[in-house]
Amino acid sequence: AVDVEVRLYDRLFTAERPDEGDDFRQSLNPKSLERVVAKLEPSLAEAAPGTWWQLERQGYFFADPVDSLPGRPVLNRTVGLRDSWAKIAQKPEATEAGRLAAEKKAQRDAHKARQRELNLVEAKPAETADILPPGSEEFLEAAGASEAARNLFRTELLRELKTRPLADLPFGGSEFGELAKLVDGGEITATAAKKVLATMLERGGDPGAIVDSLGLRQVRDESALKAVALAVIADYPDQVAAYRGGKVALLGFLLGQLMKRSAGADPQLAKKLLEAALA
Repeated sequence: AVDVEVRLYDRLFTAERPDEGDDFRQSLNPKSLERVVAKLEPSLAEAAPGTWWQLERQGYFFADPVDSLPGRPVLNRTVGLRDSWAKIAQKPEATEAGRLAAEKKAQRDAHKARQRELNLVEAKPAETADILPPGSEEFLEAAGASEAARNLFRTELLRELKTRPLADLPFGGSEFGELAKLVDGGEITATAAKKVLATMLERGGDPGAIVDSLGLRQVRDESALKAVALAVIADYPDQVAAYRGGKVALLGFLLGQLMKRSAGADPQLAKKLLEAALA
């Protein structure tokens, strides 16, 4: 651990309405600012001025933009964890176990609120919401926090993280972000992204290279897809006639034939070209 100066800010007054007394100064809180030397993990020694950090069981902190120096950061507490155990502690029957349980709930609520701010999880009541694994926020931020990255994280990666921590994955947030970009750019489908992610979970690697090695990149050559569409129309005259006669559900059958003949075709582009050819 490293020694880091931490400033703990609290209420300026001990009374809710200090101006109602004879002298408001009597209500000044002598602990409105405490400076302590905390033991923190070594990585925080390089916390850049103006960056935000969460210290577990304590709250959220801001690296002072003026007083922080390279290798000697100064952290200011901006948001403390909700002190919900204090009311419980006032009761005679309060126990250490009860205090810790209430403190843990307050930490969950604060952590969940932060995750909702970043749109990493759906808004749910705190009592039913699942806390994301430690490091999820930073991982998604490194991935670019795009809609594709969040969806892939929620639907696929979270299942894997139930059995091993993020730190044990053979890839980081930036590689995960590259995979999401391939989905956003229409280079691969969401189904193909699952296959690529499965390979990355097994041995890591560059998402783009994995896509090419598995032959999953979508075909977006309009001239090539149009030729296949015309070939399908020529091979299934009865279905085409029925479609043009009003049985529009046959478009799915014809599109399926097109997709079989052009492995990796962009489904939306293929559908557009097929409809144009049928018209």
